[in-house]
Amino acid sequence: MKLGKMTMTALAFAVGACVFVTTAFADMALGSGYDRLKGAIKHTAEQMEEELDNYTVEILLEVKMDDETLMQETTVNKYDTKKKAMEDVNVSKGLGRETHTRWSYFDPEVYIYKYDNDDKYYVVERNHDLGDDAYVFNNPFEDEWSEDVEKIIDALVGNLKEYVQVEDTADGGRLYSGSLSQMQVPTLFNAVSSFYIKLIFNEQFWSKDTKVPLLKKDVFVQKITGSAVEDENGLLRSLVGEFVFSGKDDNDDTHQVTLNIAFKLTDVGNTKVVKPDLAGKTVEFSAANGFTEKYVGTYKNSIVIEKDGSYEK
Repeated sequence: MKLGKMTMTALAFAVGACVFVTTAFADMALGSGYDRLKGAIKHTAEQMEEELDNYTVEILLEVKMDDETLMQETTVNKYDTKKKAMEDVNVSKGLGRETHTRWSYFDPEVYIYKYDNDDKYYVVERNHDLGDDAYVFNNPFEDEWSEDVEKIIDALVGNLKEYVQVEDTADGGRLYSGSLSQMQVPTLFNAVSSFYIKLIFNEQFWSKDTKVPLLKKDVFVQKITGSAVEDENGLLRSLVGEFVFSGKDDNDDTHQVTLNIAFKLTDVGNTKVVKPDLAGKTVEFSAANGFTEKYVGTYKNSIVIEKDGSYEK
């Protein structure tokens, strides 16, 4: 499945945002708040992969420059881990572009998708060599690089303990909240974010058509705020973060970039993923990564060579 530019942009900012959120939220490195939050994130990922029968994940990513929205992407994923099925609705909008919606359904047998401006359903018959779990949630902390990434994040942390509040809630959960001003942001964190903004932001959003300016110098973090809610079962139910950056273009004009990210885990045990009934619908079929059994047979084709500027059998 090929990801579009908007989705890749969202993923790039999501990865950066995860680093920023985890770095900014901390009773950090040795503090109990950091350990609790990291533990909640890992526990939630483990439960989402295998233990929770069904659930819904909502993600919002938004990038603004000088209060003008450059990108907004919302995704709602419904998972059924028992049936190994998922339903996905993605709504995206870029600067100067119309809003686009993509709907998808996955299970071990088939992948179905539809675009908002197309009445046709595209059905991809899956090759079983992909495995039954090809499209379900996979725990990122089981990835071979996760331990190294975790060490990098821990190294970036610094002494941020006093800027984070962690409190127990009446229902047995925990609330994490905190903020950093420009003067409180560590030098190393500013250096990493400056590199990230100039590399990713300029590449993804600069355009002659939209006239989005390039950020060339004096890029730094102005403010970081965020909060997270852990429930009584240790599941991370929500996470919200806002990151405000400043930078100058070639004309020494100052611009402000704001990144908003939000995550919600909802309808645990109450999410239903239903395969759509395509009777009477316009449908186009194809096979994914190989052939299904109905394609098995004998085929022949002529051998063609290039000779004197033309092709001959």
